[in-house]
Amino acid sequence: MKEFQQEWLVYLMEVNCRANVKETEKRAYINHIRILEIRKRRLKRWKIGLCGSSSWRSIAVFLGILCLITLVVAVVLGTKGIWRTNSRNDPLKNDSFPSGVLSTPCPPNWILSENSCYLFSISLNSWNRSKSRCSQLGSSLLKIDSLKELDFIENQVSSTPYNSFWIGLSRPSAEGPWLWEDGSKFSSNLFQIRSTGVQENSPRNCVWIHVSAIYDQLCDVPSYSICEKKLSI
Repeated sequence: MKEFQQEWLVYLMEVNCRANVKETEKRAYINHIRILEIRKRRLKRWKIGLCGSSSWRSIAVFLGILCLITLVVAVVLGTKGIWRTNSRNDPLKNDSFPSGVLSTPCPPNWILSENSCYLFSISLNSWNRSKSRCSQLGSSLLKIDSLKELDFIENQVSSTPYNSFWIGLSRPSAEGPWLWEDGSKFSSNLFQIRSTGVQENSPRNCVWIHVSAIYDQLCDVPSYSICEKKLSI
């Protein structure tokens, strides 16, 4: 009887040990599964971070290329704009004139109107000195032949209301007739010559234009002048 009890007790102890071993194995297995899950999550996060970093790098490269292209286009357009501006200012290039012909028959700084070129001089000189200066340039002081030409001149000088300009009209004496530089007589049908004389002993035998009015003046007074170069038709 005692032997049976001992054997039964040994059997129970073995069963208990086996149960404990299984429980331990079960816990170890569960811990192993948890470790694998943690590693799997970490690996997934690392892959996501790697993909995100690659995406940002791609975006940065794309933006860099786009900026470079924009810079190149801006440089090209700026160069074309400068070239077009220079082409407009180049008297040798103008689509309105045939190839090989100057864009304007007037010298630089002269203004073309109808059949004449005009130079509005900004040098202060007497009437005689202004006449000589125009002659050196192959022209003469302004001669107004029509109301249309008068309107053109008035529009030009109106932009400088504080300046007066000598024109090619003078007289040999206070009692003499007004004559243009080419010797032709002045016609009062075009305009009236206003008097600025306040003293009779100071003859005003030369003429200048001021804005839209034309006055007689002392020939030695320094003033600007208008040179006119007739074009051959």
